[in-house]
Amino acid sequence: MAFDVRYCNPDLASGDNDGSSEANAFQSVSAAETYIESNGPGVHMYFKRTSSRVNATIDLNATFADTTKKTILEGYETTIGDKGKFQIGHSGNGQIRLRSSADGVILRNFDVEYSRSDTNGCVYSQGMTNVIENCKVHNLNTTADRGAIRYTQDCTIINCEVSAAAPSYGSTTAVIFGSNLRGGIICYNLIKGAKGIENSNRFFGFSCIGNVIMPNTADSVDLDMGIQMTLAQESSGASETRNVLIAGNTIFNFQTTGIEITEQTNDTDAYGNMFTQNLFFAGDSSAKGFLNSDSTNTAISCFSNNAMNSDVISSSNRFNGFGDTPTDHVVLYTGNPFVDNDPTKGIDRNSSLYKAGFFTSNFGAVQNEDFEFVSVS
Repeated sequence: MAFDVRYCNPDLASGDNDGSSEANAFQSVSAAETYIESNGPGVHMYFKRTSSRVNATIDLNATFADTTKKTILEGYETTIGDKGKFQIGHSGNGQIRLRSSADGVILRNFDVEYSRSDTNGCVYSQGMTNVIENCKVHNLNTTADRGAIRYTQDCTIINCEVSAAAPSYGSTTAVIFGSNLRGGIICYNLIKGAKGIENSNRFFGFSCIGNVIMPNTADSVDLDMGIQMTLAQESSGASETRNVLIAGNTIFNFQTTGIEITEQTNDTDAYGNMFTQNLFFAGDSSAKGFLNSDSTNTAISCFSNNAMNSDVISSSNRFNGFGDTPTDHVVLYTGNPFVDNDPTKGIDRNSSLYKAGFFTSNFGAVQNEDFEFVSVS
């Protein structure tokens, strides 16, 4: 399909201000937003990075009825396609919001920073099949339970750096948090904060792959938990907890739990859920690798080829509450396995993890140079 290509440059002070070209770009974010709402879907709006962060918000509330067309908001720095990020935000209670009527929106190459004071995040995706790609999102708010990205429908979050200054989270919030993911994807992100990812309800074909989850050292926030999932039924009673793939994630220096499942459907309905090739590096001797806190349903998932630091995670804390669920091939290692002790740099060839199983298996999000795949942005 042919897009209606338009441009926005808030630093521009000349031209026709109609978005028709870079020379005539819209001179405010609000003007670009109005055009998208009036003419979408099918608008591809390019936002040029300005000399300083633009003090603005975006709230797309238009009804994009034609699901065959996408709406793209894409940042750039100097030249279209250079992947430079458009900087937007301020120290107040702002947000980029893609409302439930705005489906099929791609937010690409944005640097978003607010001090969001509620639990709806600095980027809030409510529409279906939305994509957040190659973005940097940070919540400055230091109150508990304040995350960076929230979603309430199918959403893809890919190749982003996402962080939050909140010191702790309850059971329904995290740096990236939400629900209702059917076929949703959270992949290849760098996630920093007290709890990385929290997802609840109606999972079908959900993938969480290749993320590095770690403390937010810039805001002096420890990582308490990597991933928390509620594999529950939707309200109609039909199970949706099927074909969930949690694979190749690195959960670095966590203090309490690597991956927790808080609620599940009955054993026969929840099938096809796989946890594999995740790399756990615990920072506290009381930390648990996998935890199932739903005592009524225990045997629901397959665990294969995950790696844990055995000098910190004791044998009794590696799989907790799963009954007779198979936990095939847990690779145990000692010490910090990463190059320069940095989980974004891959596995050191001299580490015990490399020697324990790296010749035949990949673990975590960033591989060493023996493998071609490198995930995080």
